[in-house]
Order: sequence, then structure tokens, then C-alpha cells
Amino acid sequence: MISIKEALEKILAEQLPGEPEEQKLLSASGCVLAGDVLSKVDLPVFDSSAMDGFAVREEDTLEATKDRPVRLVMKEEVWAGKVPERGVSKKTCSRIMTGAIIPHGADSVVIQEEATLEDDEVLISAPAVRGANIRFKGEDLHKNDVILSRGRVLTPAAMGLLAHAGVGSCVVYPRPKVVVIPTGTELVKPGKPLKEAQIYDSNSYSLNAAIGQLGIEALLCEPVMDDRESIFNYVSHALHMATHVIICGGVSVGDYDYNKSVLADCDVREVFWKVSQKPGRPLYYGRKGKAHVFGLPGNPASTLLCFYEYIRPALLKYMGYDESKILLTEDVAVLKESVKKKAQRTEFCRAYAEHTAQGLSVCVLDKQGSHIMTSFVNANCLAILPENMHDVPAGSSVKIHWLPASPLCR
Repeated sequence: MISIKEALEKILAEQLPGEPEEQKLLSASGCVLAGDVLSKVDLPVFDSSAMDGFAVREEDTLEATKDRPVRLVMKEEVWAGKVPERGVSKKTCSRIMTGAIIPHGADSVVIQEEATLEDDEVLISAPAVRGANIRFKGEDLHKNDVILSRGRVLTPAAMGLLAHAGVGSCVVYPRPKVVVIPTGTELVKPGKPLKEAQIYDSNSYSLNAAIGQLGIEALLCEPVMDDRESIFNYVSHALHMATHVIICGGVSVGDYDYNKSVLADCDVREVFWKVSQKPGRPLYYGRKGKAHVFGLPGNPASTLLCFYEYIRPALLKYMGYDESKILLTEDVAVLKESVKKKAQRTEFCRAYAEHTAQGLSVCVLDKQGSHIMTSFVNANCLAILPENMHDVPAGSSVKIHWLPASPLCR
């Protein structure tokens, strides 16, 4: 049995980013760039108006006041998407809308609140300032500038910038192909009636949601009976199609826990089995070719905890995320109430942390059983009680890991 630190190190040591691939921009959201991206155009693409108003020459407006406005002849109206047909010359101007091209000869835009239109003349009541209300070509980026560098995550803002710069596709690290295999003769899909001795499969749904938060679409298998041949068929097929295989249940030492021996029959190389932690002690990790295989305990709280602490970082590393950004955000908080625990194992407790006048405090929630999910729903973090401590008194400083869906998660 290994420590939680050794388990995470062994998993991450086996992970390499996937082979970069070119994807259409709309498909690349949330991915990580595998190379620098250059702008296809200058940004802005041309000199344009930042306001609705009138394109003028500064020198024609220098004597304008509210009481003695300057009269200019309006030559045309220019709106966004229209190419100006006439330039602006001495004592003339053009009506212009936000986003429209600045006509040749104009060097500033007078906002419409400082002008009055009378037939084909415009009365300017304040002097213009050269360059005022103009967005200049290339003031943000020039064509062929590096706009986003390798390793950048394609956030909504990054996606908008790439589109703005005319980038239709980019080279990114791929999303993993994840297959989730729930095992257990007792499992039934939600929505169906339960028979005696049956329970609903919840692990597929919590894992699918957690994987989906990473922008990955998992393939969920139907619950598989505790039958060696059935499990073998599902696992062997998944090993050929997936980069990450997650098997739920049947990984401990019970008479019907076949998964570990089935994985051996499938020639999966065991990296480790059993971690000194609660919950989730029988966690399994192995490799076969490109496939990373995780065997998770069947209890739902154990399953989700092991995903957050071990599988989530593995998936993010495969997607090209920097290793400093793949773990749950860690903080130190003061324990509100004492917690009983056994020594020689690390305990991950579902907890709620909040900022107070005295600093960050954390309260371990009631109902910590590995079969109980209500405390997970009410938690915003995991309080980590180290293996070398036997009972932890109130006022102790403990590490916490913020859960990804937490409103306090930074």
C-alpha cells in the first residue's frame, strides 16, 4: 500500500500530453494550444469610428464653440460594412456610425451630441481633437503577431480573440477518450423500477458530470454484471478505443471482485493497488499501451473523491495543461471542531470552508460514510487529515482542496 503522494506521483509520471491535432475553432474550446497562433489580420482591421457622429478634419473645427458653431457640408453617410465613396476635404464631413471605416481625409470623429444636422450641413459646437473617437488599424495587434502562445487554455475570451483575428482552426492537444464501466450485478439505471437487492447506478452520473466539467464527453457503458467473461469483454474493448478507462466497483478483495484479475488477464500492467487513504483505499491504476486504467471503489463518495484527486489531474495533463494547474486548488484552514480519525492513513473529509474575520475556517460535515453523497453535495472542499495524526483537535490548521464546483473555488 502506498501513500497518497506516491499514488499521485506514479499516475502523473505515466501521463504524457496527447498527440497534437488540428481542430476547427468551434471544436477547440477548453483545449490547450500545442503551438503559437499568429493573427491573420491587423486588429483593428482598418481605422474605424468608436462612436456615432461625424468624421471631420481637426483643423476645420478649431474655432467651434457652442455659441458660434462651425458649419461643415455633409458629403455622405457611412455605416459599418459600407466602404466610403467620398473622402473628407476642407470644410466638409461625413456622417459616420460606430464601427464604420474612417473616410479618407478625416482625422477625428465628433460625437453626435456635439453636432446638429441641418439639411446637408452640420453645425459642430466643439473643436475636435486629432485622433479622437477613432480605433486605429493595428493598435491592438498586427498581422502575423503571436496572439496566443503554446500552452494557453482556450477560454471564452481566447476563443473570441482567435475568431476576431481570423483564425478558423488551431493545433491543440486532444481531449482524452474516456470510457466509464460501472460493474455490479445489483446496479440498475435510474428511472427503471428496482427489484429486490438492487440499487441505482450513481457513479456513472457523477463521473460523467465531473468529466464534462473538463469539456470531455465520456462514453458510459451499461452496468456490467459481476461476471468475469462479461467484464473481460467490456474492458478489452475499452482498452482498444480509449485513452482512459474508469472501472467502478469490484476492485477490492471480495469473492465477486473480479476486476483486478480481469485486468491482469487483459495484460494491463499494474502500477499500484491500494492507497493509504480513507475513503478509496482499494484504488487501482494500470497501463496497457496508450490506455490508462483506473479501478475505483464502488461506493459513490469514494468514486468521486478518487476522480477529483487522481483522475482529474491525469486527464488535464493529457490535455496539455501545465502541471502547476492540474491539481485542486489548495489552502490552509483552521478546523472549527475536533475530528476523530485513526492514525496511519490520510483521510479526505467532505467539508465546508468559509472566510471569516479571523481567516479561513473549515467544518467537517456530518455523515462521512463512503456510501453517503449528501455530505458531498453540501461540501465545497475536502479537508485533508494527515496519516500521522490520531484525532485532530479544534483549532488545528489543516490543508483543504477546493472542489471545482465550489463558489469559493478560485
